[in-house]
Amino acid sequence: MTKLQEITDRKIEAQIWDLANQGAIFYVSHSGGKDSQATYLYLSSGLHIPTSQIVVVHADLGEVEWTGVKDHIRNTILHPLNVVSAIYKDGSEKTLLNLVEKRFDTRPEAPSWPSSAARYCTSDLKRGPIEKFIRNDLKARGKTLAVNVCGIRAEESSARAKKVPFQQNDRLSIASRTVYDWYPIFDWSTDEVFQCIADYDEKPFWAYAEGNDRLSCVFCVFGSKGDIARGRKYRPELFAKYVALEEKTGYSVFAKESIIARSSQFTVTVTHREGLDTEQVQFFTEAEVRAFTREEVKWQYTDRVICEALDIDEAGDWTA
Repeated sequence: MTKLQEITDRKIEAQIWDLANQGAIFYVSHSGGKDSQATYLYLSSGLHIPTSQIVVVHADLGEVEWTGVKDHIRNTILHPLNVVSAIYKDGSEKTLLNLVEKRFDTRPEAPSWPSSAARYCTSDLKRGPIEKFIRNDLKARGKTLAVNVCGIRAEESSARAKKVPFQQNDRLSIASRTVYDWYPIFDWSTDEVFQCIADYDEKPFWAYAEGNDRLSCVFCVFGSKGDIARGRKYRPELFAKYVALEEKTGYSVFAKESIIARSSQFTVTVTHREGLDTEQVQFFTEAEVRAFTREEVKWQYTDRVICEALDIDEAGDWTA
């Protein structure tokens, strides 16, 4: 952290305590991921924001959410968990998959799936329901001052690095109500996030131990190849729905590849130079294999689409 960042953090912290002393309610958005978990710990056990002024909110993503997320949150917080979900005007459930179908039905000429340029999944399924909850909860409490707390970090992407870690939320603020957005761990590294969780003798959600980089939708459009492959492994029934919806819309979940291609793993049988021992090594990308091996290798591929996408002969030998 730079000196400027330290000064900025101290100024923000002073503003936060001023708001806390004024009785502001701190609404912590909790996805169940590592960043949310560290953010909650920082507020509740690090800064010691008064317990009565912390409210934890989770936007339920339904079937596209990792199994056990809500249980994990409840097991790692000291507050009640408020679960919100998105609904259509007619009262029916709004989900990622039916949003994709609706988008295809109304605008078949446009890509149906969310992307970095059209993150309607975030606005419709997370931000919208949480902001509605904040408005209603403040009214029920008779309060007019709040802080909308989220575990966004600059390190996650160039777009997030451009965000301002503390500012007024113009969507939620009106003449009689003032709400601020605050990202307490904005300048933290991934290692610092995991260290915070460990320092309080907690563990992150189990998918991280399996190798996941992110925890949002099981098949998040921003998920790494490894994340998507693990989603396919643990949620095959959900994977099948994504494949079917790709086929129906003609658009792939990911910009340049289908979910089948994105989730496929390469199992490489490596014969060592001595010619005596072999081992099975798992990779998620062709580049990883090319960087790894100088030995004789033989491909064993899990999906024909991967075989066809690479320079591999019919016998499965790497011929590039």
